[in-house]
Amino acid sequence: MANNPTSLNTPYLFLTGTVLVAIVSLFTLLQPMMDDVNTIRQTITADTQTLKDRQDFFSSLDAKTKQLQTLAGVESQMATILPETERPQDAIRVLHEYAAQSGIIVNSISNTSSTSDAQANAATARGDASALPTSVSILSFKLNMEGSYEQVRLFLTLLGKSPRVVDVTEVAFKQVSDVPGRITADVAIQLYSQKASQPSGE
Repeated sequence: MANNPTSLNTPYLFLTGTVLVAIVSLFTLLQPMMDDVNTIRQTITADTQTLKDRQDFFSSLDAKTKQLQTLAGVESQMATILPETERPQDAIRVLHEYAAQSGIIVNSISNTSSTSDAQANAATARGDASALPTSVSILSFKLNMEGSYEQVRLFLTLLGKSPRVVDVTEVAFKQVSDVPGRITADVAIQLYSQKASQPSGE
């Protein structure tokens, strides 16, 4: 009796079919997982880029903050060196503070700013190279003080160490009669301030 080829191939066909069904089933099961993996990979890539963008933003923000802090520090220092629109009484108070620290007695303080301004304007009109910028105002005073030579010298030293710009333009000493070691001093002082900036359009 002859063998039936179909009967002999049946196990192979069944096995092949089973393998194909298994592969299809496995692919069907794994496909959502692969999609999830791809989604996760894309999410990680996007998050990484977002994190980098955020880090770049914070880096630039940090640099801008440091720049602004530096500018603020410079502005604060400038405001100390050259105050804006200072009132004469504020400058007089500073002079009295230095006088108290040095121990001298201030007999009188006279405001001579108008004379100094007139001289500065004349210098500007002449075109003098040493003329002050138009953005700077002069506050000038003449002080008559009394104390020992060391106290007057300490007062002048304190002025020289002042954080703001102070010029001593004239000093004259005179011995006090019948009081050894006691002198009077006439001192001319100039302080400076920034003129208030005018709003644009004025």
